[in-house]
Amino acid sequence: MNVVTVTEPVSVRRWRWSDAVRILLAVLWLVAAATTWWTTPRQVDFADAQAALADGQVTVFQWGDLWDGSEDLWFGDPQLTSSGSRGPLFAWRTPDHRVFWVETGEFHQSSASDPADGDYASAGAALLGHDLDTRGLGHRSGNLTPLHTLVAVLTIVLGLTFLVVLVNGAAPRRATRWYWFWIGLLVPYGIGLLFWLGRDRSAGAEQRASGFVGLGLGVAAMLFGGILMVGLNAVFGDRWVPLSP
Repeated sequence: MNVVTVTEPVSVRRWRWSDAVRILLAVLWLVAAATTWWTTPRQVDFADAQAALADGQVTVFQWGDLWDGSEDLWFGDPQLTSSGSRGPLFAWRTPDHRVFWVETGEFHQSSASDPADGDYASAGAALLGHDLDTRGLGHRSGNLTPLHTLVAVLTIVLGLTFLVVLVNGAAPRRATRWYWFWIGLLVPYGIGLLFWLGRDRSAGAEQRASGFVGLGLGVAAMLFGGILMVGLNAVFGDRWVPLSP
């Protein structure tokens, strides 16, 4: 007696254009997030500012008195603003495009120049200004974060592509379009976009989360994300988890 074995053909998932789009979006998000992390201004001590000047690590600097924490869709772009005087904040960019800043008003030294001399806001600012002049760096005032232009362009590309695919593409399987809209918009740092890219590819679920659920989860993620970042910053410091000033 002959036994006939029937083997079912193995189904191979076909490559779709949407798969390429998802991979491209993930790569663009990674570039934007890494650039933001690298260029976020980090606060250091006054001695670090003096050491940077002495070691030739100041390619561009700015004086200011307030950080303006303007926000893009997902990634922040803090700008140092000034009311006219030099200081009390001093920020600089290193050759590898990292940005650091110091509060010069916390520095006290009786031998430092008079704050009024040269329109400096503090004795520490006057001392750093003197170092800039003596080292021939006084002409290097300029834009601290030129790479943020790249981040802004990537954010626009990511946001527009996300909306176009969400509205005109196939209906999401695990949640409604409104659910993913709120998740993508509200979850900090564009992490909601990654959830959408990875989670909604799976087989369909019996129940689809509604837009109200997405709105609630997005707001909760905003609140929890801020608390989490503060906690991680307290543990690991500005070097690994920088907070926007």
